[in-house]
Amino acid sequence: TFFDRIGMAGCLIAIVSILVPLLLIYFFVAPIIVENAAKKVSPEIEQQIGDAVFQSLTANYETDTAKTRLVQQFYDSLGFGGDYKMRITVVNEPVVNAFAVPGGRIVVFDSILAIMDAPEQLAALLAHEASHVQLKHSMRSIFRELASSLMFSLLLGDYGDLSVIIAQQGDELAGLSYSRKLELEADENGLRLMRENGIP
Repeated sequence: TFFDRIGMAGCLIAIVSILVPLLLIYFFVAPIIVENAAKKVSPEIEQQIGDAVFQSLTANYETDTAKTRLVQQFYDSLGFGGDYKMRITVVNEPVVNAFAVPGGRIVVFDSILAIMDAPEQLAALLAHEASHVQLKHSMRSIFRELASSLMFSLLLGDYGDLSVIIAQQGDELAGLSYSRKLELEADENGLRLMRENGIP
């Protein structure tokens, strides 16, 4: 047979010659393709994706309409600008947290508001979360997850899990799962927004 003719060494060489290019594509080529693809998604499409993720994530949360209105008015007064119309929602949750989803939705847990003692702190939080949106961190994360899952599905021949990837990524957006690099980008951009608008 073919395998008898090439022997064990030949089989190993064949496997390596297949795996090495795939690994190079996965680690070096795919991230570039993913970043470029995410950047080309329009704010309108992002909003549609974000609205679906938002509805899924907040289905079990209780919205505080009074605080939502106040925080939205506060954000609008900051003048951060950008390509997205930011829509703030405050929910009643005992966890100190806030997160952003694609297209301009920011969810703030009321517990984080309770520990603030200056408006500049809220401005910093909102600048950070708005930066995640403006820098397309959510879309980049979703595309990266899609690329990884597609690659492994192609290798393993299992396509059944691809339909739930975006829903799973939505859960991760609420769980502070951004890489440290993306968090630092959001910090730096948030500080820039605050400086440009004269916020200490």
